[in-house]
Amino acid sequence: MEKNPDDAALRGDYARVLGFFRAYDEREHTASAEAARAAEEAPKDARLQLLAAQAQRDDLNERRRFLEAAVAADPAMPEARVALADHELERGHPERVQPLVAPVLEKTPDDVNARLVLARALEALGERPKAHALVEETFRLQPRVPRAVRAAAQVSRQLDRGREAMDRMRVVLALRFDDTATRHMLATMLAEAGQVESAQREYAQLVKLNPFDNGSRVRLAELKASNGAVEEAVALFAEARALSPDEPEVYEREGRALLAAGRREPALASFERSLALRPQNPGLKEALRALKGESTGTGMQYLVDAQPLAKEAEAYVHEDALYLVDNTYVRVQQSGLSSRLHQTVVKVFNSRGVDAFRTIPVTYSPDRQEVRVLRARVIKADGSVVESYGENERNINEPWTGMYYDARAKILSFPSLSAGDTLELTYRLDDTAQDNLLSDYWGDVESVQGVYPKVRFQYLVDMPQARPLYWNKSKLTGVASAQEPLDAGRVLYRWNARHVAKVVPEPGMPGWAEVAQNLHVSTYQTWEQVGRYWWGLVRDQLQPNAELRQTVDQVLQGVDRKNELAVVRAIYNFVVTNTRYVALEFGIHGFKPYRVDRVLARRFGDCKDKASLIHSMLQVAGVESRLVLLRMRNLGSIGEEPASLAAFNHAIAYVPKFDLYLDGTAEFHGANELPSADRVANVLVVEPNGKSTFLTTPEAKAADNATRMSLDVTLRADGGAEITGSSSVGGQHAPDYRRAYRPEATRKSTFERAWAQSFPGLTVHEVKLSDTTRLDDDVALDFKMSIPRYSEVLPNGMRFLPFGTGRTYQQAYASLAQRRFDLVMSSPWTNGFLLRYALPAGWTVAELPQAVEETTKFGHIKLSYRLEGGKLVAEGEVALTTARVSADDYPAFREFLGRVDRAFGRRVFIQNAANRTASSTP
Repeated sequence: MEKNPDDAALRGDYARVLGFFRAYDEREHTASAEAARAAEEAPKDARLQLLAAQAQRDDLNERRRFLEAAVAADPAMPEARVALADHELERGHPERVQPLVAPVLEKTPDDVNARLVLARALEALGERPKAHALVEETFRLQPRVPRAVRAAAQVSRQLDRGREAMDRMRVVLALRFDDTATRHMLATMLAEAGQVESAQREYAQLVKLNPFDNGSRVRLAELKASNGAVEEAVALFAEARALSPDEPEVYEREGRALLAAGRREPALASFERSLALRPQNPGLKEALRALKGESTGTGMQYLVDAQPLAKEAEAYVHEDALYLVDNTYVRVQQSGLSSRLHQTVVKVFNSRGVDAFRTIPVTYSPDRQEVRVLRARVIKADGSVVESYGENERNINEPWTGMYYDARAKILSFPSLSAGDTLELTYRLDDTAQDNLLSDYWGDVESVQGVYPKVRFQYLVDMPQARPLYWNKSKLTGVASAQEPLDAGRVLYRWNARHVAKVVPEPGMPGWAEVAQNLHVSTYQTWEQVGRYWWGLVRDQLQPNAELRQTVDQVLQGVDRKNELAVVRAIYNFVVTNTRYVALEFGIHGFKPYRVDRVLARRFGDCKDKASLIHSMLQVAGVESRLVLLRMRNLGSIGEEPASLAAFNHAIAYVPKFDLYLDGTAEFHGANELPSADRVANVLVVEPNGKSTFLTTPEAKAADNATRMSLDVTLRADGGAEITGSSSVGGQHAPDYRRAYRPEATRKSTFERAWAQSFPGLTVHEVKLSDTTRLDDDVALDFKMSIPRYSEVLPNGMRFLPFGTGRTYQQAYASLAQRRFDLVMSSPWTNGFLLRYALPAGWTVAELPQAVEETTKFGHIKLSYRLEGGKLVAEGEVALTTARVSADDYPAFREFLGRVDRAFGRRVFIQNAANRTASSTP
């Protein structure tokens, strides 16, 4: 290079040599610098541009620049196009791949690299079937190209075709014996599938290919130890220690393998050496203390031996899965901080059971908690053991609902799980924070029953004797409870049940707390204690500042402040329309609202933030209100015992003077339109300086949710009709109308879609709507439309449904023939109808349905027909006056809805008077 400094090709070769041997200081990036210089000196040399791009690892923009320069220098160069396509794919632009590789595939249809990058792009675009088909076609075209076979193996693995994937990996290895990545994947799949001997051969080959591959060596040792070849495992661990004498993970994994094999003393020695190298491993510290008997109360002595229970699983073979053991031990400190040990042993009987337990999430807060997996293994049907499992983490945020948490979920996956296997999982969840966010409170809700039966259920709480524990004694049936004194002034609360039946869910059933046995425990004795604590937590957040006071004055401009109901409505409307729902549930703010001045300034908040803002603004306006903790209806009602913070998942405001509940998150709802999810819900009305009240919110009345429709229908002799109509919608249905019809540009199309199912081919001429921003007013619609086939034209006349369409109330509300649980609907309602028919000239009514009037405890129906001023008038009202029907009453309720549907299905028959004959019948 010193002799030929201007030779760009030579400089490119120099960069390749540097890159291969790494013969430079990494901090100087000499190889990439030389490659870039060569590319700059020869901008028309596509291969030098490509070399510079490949060498550029830090600056992705520079890499793109060189790749684009390579394509510009030689548009027909397949390597450049594929490399740029691959870069676009990595940067999140799969839509740019196809135009780049299309010329390559047009010229060389079997180009493997172009085909595979296009397949990856298709998968990224959500077209997985096309992607898989392209990979399979590439494999058929190029069955001897390792990359094509490897991609086909990955497709097989994605489709859970494990045997096919492993066969294809063996083909890859036959073509490229030194492909260690594929061999490692094959070994992993073999181990997960329970083919232990084959997995051991592959791991042994990996070690032979690369004697410094300690990961494969240690995994091979673990497999041998868990399948009886302990001495061979010991020798392999010795080799691993010799290669990595200061790697703590080697010693820890050796200790766990030896412990599982029954070699307790060598295992302890390995654990101690691992801790000496990495003393900040709290999980291993506690495990070692427990093994030495140096710690008590860790709960390990309460683990249940599942083996004697396996015989009892034979009675449940018709199930998808069965819990042999569902066991939880919680040690609670005086502060309310706790350590939880959970043991699950599940037998899966079929593919549905496998899918249900293939992955298990463990939710925790990384800043305040630690999760340690103590045992995770699959016992195969033949008795072999697979101790391999996957582990990754994901956040549990719900951006589509505006909810963000500091908690995460550790996802444990068991790819080897198959029908007939038994899954064993034991993990510990420890509070690691120095303080309890909720003072000294501790509480929990544990499901005794679930969707799978349980042979053995056990729940244990190890409490300080000075902290009594309260639970739902009156509602907990079939669960034995006991208390046992322990050393050091502690007491053990024990709940046990055997052969717990499963719950089979039904659509429209009550919340889980009402249909399944749940254990609810708490350190609070009374609801007054709960209210006093929560008020102390939130009261400082409610202080108004100058901006908030000024905002209240602006909101109430033009409002008579002596009219307190008008003041409440104005403030409520402001909050629901001017603050977005965004929940930042970080730390204590999962329970504590942010300061109201911050909520106002940011214009967003969650339920307790919005409730607090309503409360503070009403306080400034001189209206008394309360904050309310609420348990939404879908969770199911709980009893009054025990008092607990764990019961609630929502917060709203309450104005005692008007007995009015206000949900600040209920967008498009008026002040009187409390969402159905907040109706018949358990609440705690928090009193600042008094006794908080636990009660249930009232159900709406049918008249509160009234919809009225009036139609003037001009019938034509060809069966068509011109309709002018109006509707008014109030109560629970009004928010849906305000939301759907808010955009003026789409109102007509929205209306057309709503009516098109009943009248295909209709044409909407006009839709007018009342002001959707006036939340306290019912929604009013006026409309005009043409319907081509309103009546059925017969040889001797026409017939039509007098209320426009039939009704399918039975299908909508009572689709099941029978029920085990009560039916819970959203709310009572009333629908009214008034239709006036102008018949074609010369036509008369030949037959009318009989009038119907019926009142039951579920609701009522009243349909009538009359001739008035030359027009046919059909008038009706149907109402559901209850939102909950007991399972015993369900057959009668279903029959009532059937009668309602049949009443609406009776038709009017009309004839042309000039052609009417005595034999004319519909």
